[in-house]
Amino acid sequence: VGIDQIINNAAKIRQMSGGQFPIPIVFRGPTASAGQLGATHSQAFDNWFANCPGLKVIVPSNPYDAKGLLKSAIRDDAPVIFMESEQMYGDKGEIPVSEYTLPIGVADIKRKGKDATIVSFGKIIKEAYIAADKLADEGVECEIIDLRTIRPLDYDAIFDSVKKTNRLVILEEAWPFGNISTDISHTVQSKLFDYLDAPVEKVNNADTPTPYSPVLLKEWLPDSNDVYKAVKKVLKYLEDISIPVKGDMIDQIASKSTNKTKLLCEKHLLVGTPKTLFNGGVHMYQAGDAGLSFYMENATTRFVLCECQRGFPRRALNGCVLCNIGDRLWGTVY
Repeated sequence: VGIDQIINNAAKIRQMSGGQFPIPIVFRGPTASAGQLGATHSQAFDNWFANCPGLKVIVPSNPYDAKGLLKSAIRDDAPVIFMESEQMYGDKGEIPVSEYTLPIGVADIKRKGKDATIVSFGKIIKEAYIAADKLADEGVECEIIDLRTIRPLDYDAIFDSVKKTNRLVILEEAWPFGNISTDISHTVQSKLFDYLDAPVEKVNNADTPTPYSPVLLKEWLPDSNDVYKAVKKVLKYLEDISIPVKGDMIDQIASKSTNKTKLLCEKHLLVGTPKTLFNGGVHMYQAGDAGLSFYMENATTRFVLCECQRGFPRRALNGCVLCNIGDRLWGTVY
Protein backbone atom coordinates (compact mmCIF):
# COMPACT_ATOMS: atom_id res chain seq x y z
CA VAL A 1 0.00 0.00 0.00
CA GLY A 2 2.83 2.41 0.85
CA ILE A 3 5.05 1.72 -2.16
CA ASP A 4 3.65 4.70 -4.10
CA GLN A 5 4.75 7.13 -1.35
CA ILE A 6 8.19 5.48 -1.20
CA ILE A 7 8.87 5.39 -4.94
CA ASN A 8 7.09 8.56 -6.09
CA ASN A 9 7.58 10.80 -3.07
CA ALA A 10 10.41 9.81 -0.74
CA ALA A 11 12.81 8.81 -3.52
CA LYS A 12 12.14 11.88 -5.68
CA ILE A 13 11.40 14.89 -3.45
CA ARG A 14 15.06 15.80 -2.94
CA GLN A 15 15.67 16.07 -6.68
CA MET A 16 12.30 17.67 -7.40
CA SER A 17 13.00 20.35 -4.77
CA GLY A 18 16.44 21.10 -6.16
CA GLY A 19 18.08 19.59 -3.07
CA GLN A 20 16.14 21.80 -0.64
CA PHE A 21 14.31 18.96 1.12
CA PRO A 22 16.32 15.96 2.32
CA ILE A 23 14.24 12.94 3.35
CA PRO A 24 15.86 11.40 6.46
CA ILE A 25 13.52 8.44 6.87
CA VAL A 26 14.04 4.68 7.29
CA PHE A 27 11.53 2.15 5.97
CA ARG A 28 12.14 -1.14 7.75
CA GLY A 29 10.47 -4.43 6.83
CA PRO A 30 10.86 -8.10 5.91
CA THR A 31 11.97 -9.48 2.56
CA ALA A 32 12.16 -12.86 0.81
CA SER A 33 10.71 -16.16 1.99
CA ALA A 34 10.16 -17.06 5.63
CA GLY A 35 8.99 -20.65 5.46
CA GLN A 36 5.57 -21.91 4.42
CA LEU A 37 3.83 -18.55 4.09
CA GLY A 38 2.52 -19.02 0.57
CA ALA A 39 3.19 -17.16 -2.65
CA THR A 40 1.89 -13.74 -1.53
CA HIS A 41 4.05 -13.52 1.61
CA SER A 42 7.39 -14.81 0.28
CA GLN A 43 8.68 -12.23 -2.18
CA ALA A 44 12.05 -10.51 -2.26
CA PHE A 45 11.32 -6.79 -2.67
CA ASP A 46 14.83 -5.52 -1.97
CA ASN A 47 15.91 -5.67 -5.62
CA TRP A 48 12.68 -3.87 -6.62
CA PHE A 49 13.52 -0.91 -4.39
CA ALA A 50 17.19 -0.97 -5.43
CA ASN A 51 16.06 -0.28 -9.00
CA CYS A 52 14.76 3.16 -7.95
CA PRO A 53 17.25 6.08 -7.92
CA GLY A 54 17.03 8.14 -4.75
CA LEU A 55 16.71 5.19 -2.35
CA LYS A 56 19.41 3.43 -0.37
CA VAL A 57 18.78 -0.27 0.26
CA ILE A 58 20.32 -2.30 3.08
CA VAL A 59 19.93 -6.07 3.55
CA PRO A 60 22.03 -7.34 6.50
CA SER A 61 22.83 -10.99 7.16
CA ASN A 62 23.72 -11.00 10.88
CA PRO A 63 23.00 -9.10 14.13
CA TYR A 64 26.29 -7.16 14.21
CA ASP A 65 25.85 -5.76 10.71
CA ALA A 66 22.15 -5.12 11.28
CA LYS A 67 22.69 -2.88 14.31
CA GLY A 68 25.63 -0.96 12.84
CA LEU A 69 23.87 -0.35 9.53
CA LEU A 70 20.53 0.54 11.13
CA LYS A 71 22.21 3.27 13.17
CA SER A 72 23.84 4.63 10.01
CA ALA A 73 20.51 4.50 8.18
CA ILE A 74 18.76 6.51 10.90
CA ARG A 75 21.46 9.18 10.72
CA ASP A 76 21.44 9.38 6.91
CA ASP A 77 19.71 12.27 5.14
CA ALA A 78 18.45 10.03 2.34
CA PRO A 79 15.47 7.65 2.45
CA VAL A 80 16.75 4.18 3.35
CA ILE A 81 15.01 0.84 2.81
CA PHE A 82 16.16 -1.52 5.57
CA MET A 83 15.08 -5.09 4.93
CA GLU A 84 15.75 -8.36 6.72
CA SER A 85 14.39 -11.89 6.69
CA GLU A 86 11.78 -12.79 9.29
CA GLN A 87 13.68 -16.03 9.80
CA MET A 88 16.64 -14.02 11.10
CA TYR A 89 14.77 -12.49 14.04
CA GLY A 90 15.89 -15.40 16.22
CA ASP A 91 19.56 -15.17 15.17
CA LYS A 92 22.06 -14.37 17.90
CA GLY A 93 25.51 -12.81 17.67
CA GLU A 94 28.01 -10.79 19.65
CA ILE A 95 27.28 -7.06 19.70
CA PRO A 96 29.73 -4.53 21.22
CA VAL A 97 28.52 -2.69 24.30
CA SER A 98 30.17 0.49 23.02
CA GLU A 99 28.69 2.68 20.31
CA TYR A 100 29.46 1.70 16.70
CA THR A 101 28.13 2.26 13.20
CA LEU A 102 28.90 0.66 9.85
CA PRO A 103 29.20 2.63 6.58
CA ILE A 104 26.41 2.29 4.04
CA GLY A 105 27.60 1.09 0.65
CA VAL A 106 30.62 -0.88 1.86
CA ALA A 107 30.71 -4.67 1.44
CA ASP A 108 32.46 -6.99 3.88
CA ILE A 109 34.73 -9.90 3.04
CA LYS A 110 33.48 -12.61 5.40
CA ARG A 111 35.99 -15.22 4.26
CA LYS A 112 39.27 -14.93 2.36
CA GLY A 113 40.01 -17.22 -0.57
CA LYS A 114 41.94 -17.50 -3.82
CA ASP A 115 40.06 -19.94 -6.06
CA ALA A 116 36.57 -18.45 -6.52
CA THR A 117 34.53 -15.46 -5.34
CA ILE A 118 31.03 -15.93 -3.93
CA VAL A 119 28.94 -12.76 -3.61
CA SER A 120 25.71 -12.74 -1.61
CA PHE A 121 23.65 -10.80 0.96
CA GLY A 122 20.86 -11.35 3.45
CA LYS A 123 20.00 -14.64 5.13
CA ILE A 124 20.74 -16.76 2.03
CA ILE A 125 24.47 -16.10 2.48
CA LYS A 126 24.43 -18.85 5.12
CA GLU A 127 24.15 -21.34 2.26
CA ALA A 128 27.35 -19.90 0.82
CA TYR A 129 29.18 -20.59 4.09
CA ILE A 130 28.01 -24.22 4.06
CA ALA A 131 29.12 -24.67 0.44
CA ALA A 132 32.49 -23.02 1.16
CA ASP A 133 33.10 -25.42 4.05
CA LYS A 134 32.41 -28.39 1.80
CA LEU A 135 34.67 -27.02 -0.92
CA ALA A 136 37.42 -26.31 1.63
CA ASP A 137 37.49 -30.03 2.43
CA GLU A 138 38.39 -30.55 -1.24
CA GLY A 139 41.15 -27.93 -1.15
CA VAL A 140 39.11 -25.15 -2.81
CA GLU A 141 39.37 -21.75 -1.09
CA CYS A 142 36.34 -19.53 -1.70
CA GLU A 143 36.26 -15.83 -0.95
CA ILE A 144 32.83 -14.80 0.36
CA ILE A 145 31.67 -11.19 0.04
CA ASP A 146 28.61 -9.97 1.96
CA LEU A 147 27.29 -6.94 0.08
CA ARG A 148 25.25 -5.73 3.09
CA THR A 149 24.09 -2.75 0.99
CA ILE A 150 22.70 -3.27 -2.52
CA ARG A 151 22.11 0.40 -3.32
CA PRO A 152 24.73 1.83 -3.45
CA LEU A 153 26.57 -1.36 -4.32
CA ASP A 154 30.27 -1.84 -3.52
CA TYR A 155 31.57 -2.86 -6.94
CA ASP A 156 35.18 -2.16 -5.96
CA ALA A 157 35.12 -4.99 -3.42
CA ILE A 158 33.81 -7.39 -6.08
CA PHE A 159 36.32 -6.22 -8.69
CA ASP A 160 39.28 -6.62 -6.33
CA SER A 161 38.22 -10.14 -5.43
CA VAL A 162 37.55 -11.26 -9.01
CA LYS A 163 40.93 -9.94 -10.12
CA LYS A 164 42.42 -12.32 -7.57
CA THR A 165 40.23 -15.43 -8.01
CA ASN A 166 39.22 -14.99 -11.69
CA ARG A 167 35.88 -16.69 -11.03
CA LEU A 168 32.56 -15.37 -9.72
CA VAL A 169 29.40 -17.00 -8.35
CA ILE A 170 26.50 -14.81 -7.16
CA LEU A 171 23.95 -16.17 -4.70
CA GLU A 172 20.72 -14.20 -4.33
CA GLU A 173 17.30 -15.19 -3.00
CA ALA A 174 15.27 -13.65 -5.80
CA TRP A 175 13.66 -14.55 -9.08
CA PRO A 176 16.33 -14.87 -11.78
CA PHE A 177 14.98 -12.17 -14.13
CA GLY A 178 16.17 -8.59 -13.54
CA ASN A 179 17.66 -8.97 -10.06
CA ILE A 180 20.82 -7.73 -8.31
CA SER A 181 22.91 -10.67 -9.50
CA THR A 182 21.93 -9.88 -13.10
CA ASP A 183 23.40 -6.39 -12.82
CA ILE A 184 26.55 -7.66 -11.10
CA SER A 185 27.02 -10.30 -13.82
CA HIS A 186 26.73 -7.72 -16.58
CA THR A 187 29.03 -5.21 -14.88
CA VAL A 188 31.77 -7.71 -14.01
CA GLN A 189 31.77 -9.32 -17.46
CA SER A 190 31.82 -5.86 -19.08
CA LYS A 191 34.62 -4.38 -16.99
CA LEU A 192 36.68 -7.44 -15.99
CA PHE A 193 36.31 -9.69 -19.02
CA ASP A 194 40.05 -10.29 -19.33
CA TYR A 195 40.29 -11.38 -15.70
CA LEU A 196 37.59 -14.05 -15.90
CA ASP A 197 38.55 -17.69 -16.37
CA ALA A 198 34.87 -18.67 -16.67
CA PRO A 199 31.48 -17.02 -17.26
CA VAL A 200 29.83 -15.59 -14.14
CA GLU A 201 27.36 -18.01 -12.51
CA LYS A 202 24.08 -16.89 -10.88
CA VAL A 203 22.28 -18.95 -8.23
CA ASN A 204 18.67 -17.81 -7.72
CA ASN A 205 15.17 -19.06 -6.91
CA ALA A 206 13.14 -20.97 -9.45
CA ASP A 207 11.25 -18.63 -11.78
CA THR A 208 7.80 -19.34 -10.33
CA PRO A 209 5.63 -18.01 -7.48
CA THR A 210 6.70 -19.44 -4.13
CA PRO A 211 5.15 -22.88 -3.49
CA TYR A 212 3.47 -23.69 -0.18
CA SER A 213 4.41 -27.37 -0.16
CA PRO A 214 7.54 -27.93 1.97
CA VAL A 215 8.88 -30.40 -0.60
CA LEU A 216 8.45 -27.95 -3.47
CA LEU A 217 9.71 -25.04 -1.36
CA LYS A 218 12.97 -26.88 -0.72
CA GLU A 219 13.45 -27.35 -4.45
CA TRP A 220 12.41 -23.77 -5.20
CA LEU A 221 14.96 -22.08 -2.91
CA PRO A 222 18.68 -21.98 -3.75
CA ASP A 223 20.77 -23.93 -1.26
CA SER A 224 24.37 -24.84 -0.48
CA ASN A 225 24.35 -27.69 -2.99
CA ASP A 226 23.43 -25.26 -5.78
CA VAL A 227 26.31 -22.99 -4.75
CA TYR A 228 28.67 -25.96 -4.58
CA LYS A 229 27.75 -27.02 -8.12
CA ALA A 230 28.13 -23.46 -9.43
CA VAL A 231 31.63 -23.11 -7.95
CA LYS A 232 32.66 -26.50 -9.33
CA LYS A 233 31.37 -25.44 -12.73
CA VAL A 234 33.44 -22.25 -12.88
CA LEU A 235 36.51 -24.13 -11.63
CA LYS A 236 36.12 -26.77 -14.33
CA TYR A 237 35.35 -24.39 -17.20
CA LEU A 238 38.84 -24.25 -18.72
CA GLU A 239 39.18 -28.02 -18.53
CA ASP A 240 35.94 -28.46 -20.44
CA ILE A 241 37.13 -26.32 -23.37
CA SER A 242 40.62 -27.85 -23.62
CA ILE A 243 41.70 -29.86 -26.64
CA PRO A 244 44.88 -31.95 -26.89
CA VAL A 245 47.98 -30.59 -28.62
CA LYS A 246 50.67 -32.81 -30.08
CA GLY A 247 53.93 -32.89 -28.16
CA ASP A 248 56.03 -31.97 -31.20
CA MET A 249 53.98 -28.80 -31.60
CA ILE A 250 54.70 -27.85 -28.00
CA ASP A 251 58.42 -28.54 -28.53
CA GLN A 252 58.45 -26.46 -31.70
CA ILE A 253 56.78 -23.54 -29.96
CA ALA A 254 59.06 -23.82 -26.95
CA SER A 255 62.14 -23.66 -29.13
CA LYS A 256 61.16 -20.13 -30.10
CA SER A 257 60.33 -19.00 -26.56
CA THR A 258 62.47 -17.21 -23.99
CA ASN A 259 60.82 -19.26 -21.26
CA LYS A 260 60.98 -22.85 -22.45
CA THR A 261 60.19 -24.54 -19.12
CA LYS A 262 56.73 -23.10 -18.55
CA LEU A 263 55.64 -23.78 -22.10
CA LEU A 264 56.69 -27.39 -21.89
CA CYS A 265 54.66 -27.86 -18.70
CA GLU A 266 51.34 -27.37 -20.45
CA LYS A 267 50.09 -29.96 -22.91
CA HIS A 268 46.78 -28.37 -23.88
CA LEU A 269 45.67 -25.68 -26.26
CA LEU A 270 42.64 -23.91 -24.81
CA VAL A 271 39.84 -22.75 -27.04
CA GLY A 272 38.66 -19.32 -25.92
CA THR A 273 36.81 -16.23 -27.03
CA PRO A 274 37.70 -15.33 -30.64
CA LYS A 275 40.02 -12.35 -30.96
CA THR A 276 41.03 -10.35 -34.01
CA LEU A 277 44.02 -12.11 -35.56
CA PHE A 278 46.28 -11.15 -38.43
CA ASN A 279 45.44 -13.37 -41.41
CA GLY A 280 43.41 -15.87 -39.28
CA GLY A 281 44.88 -19.18 -38.17
CA VAL A 282 45.98 -19.98 -34.64
CA HIS A 283 47.16 -17.56 -31.99
CA MET A 284 48.88 -18.74 -28.82
CA TYR A 285 50.87 -17.19 -26.01
CA GLN A 286 52.14 -17.90 -22.56
CA ALA A 287 51.10 -15.88 -19.49
CA GLY A 288 53.99 -14.29 -17.60
CA ASP A 289 56.90 -12.11 -18.63
CA ALA A 290 57.16 -13.44 -22.18
CA GLY A 291 54.36 -14.24 -24.58
CA LEU A 292 54.42 -16.17 -27.82
CA SER A 293 51.99 -16.07 -30.71
CA PHE A 294 52.03 -17.89 -34.00
CA TYR A 295 49.76 -18.03 -37.01
CA MET A 296 49.54 -19.83 -40.30
CA GLU A 297 50.30 -17.85 -43.44
CA ASN A 298 50.59 -19.65 -46.76
CA ALA A 299 51.14 -22.96 -44.95
CA THR A 300 54.13 -21.50 -43.12
CA THR A 301 54.20 -21.16 -39.34
CA ARG A 302 55.45 -17.74 -38.27
CA PHE A 303 56.38 -16.94 -34.68
CA VAL A 304 56.09 -13.60 -32.92
CA LEU A 305 57.51 -12.99 -29.45
CA CYS A 306 55.91 -10.31 -27.35
CA GLU A 307 55.35 -9.32 -23.75
CA CYS A 308 52.05 -9.88 -21.96
CA GLN A 309 50.71 -9.48 -18.45
CA ARG A 310 47.93 -11.43 -16.72
CA GLY A 311 44.54 -9.82 -17.21
CA PHE A 312 45.59 -7.18 -19.73
CA PRO A 313 45.32 -7.77 -23.49
CA ARG A 314 48.55 -7.02 -25.32
CA ARG A 315 48.81 -6.40 -29.06
CA ALA A 316 51.61 -8.32 -30.70
CA LEU A 317 53.49 -7.58 -33.91
CA ASN A 318 51.69 -7.87 -37.23
CA GLY A 319 48.30 -7.10 -35.64
CA CYS A 320 47.98 -10.22 -33.49
CA VAL A 321 45.86 -9.68 -30.40
CA LEU A 322 46.72 -11.34 -27.10
CA CYS A 323 44.08 -12.42 -24.61
CA ASN A 324 45.70 -14.18 -21.69
CA ILE A 325 43.71 -16.42 -19.33
CA GLY A 326 45.31 -17.99 -16.27
CA ASP A 327 48.80 -19.40 -16.15
CA ARG A 328 48.32 -21.90 -18.97
CA LEU A 329 49.30 -21.79 -22.57
CA TRP A 330 46.31 -20.17 -24.21
CA GLY A 331 45.09 -20.13 -27.77
CA THR A 332 42.16 -19.28 -29.97
CA VAL A 333 41.31 -21.60 -32.85
CA TYR A 334 39.54 -20.46 -36.04
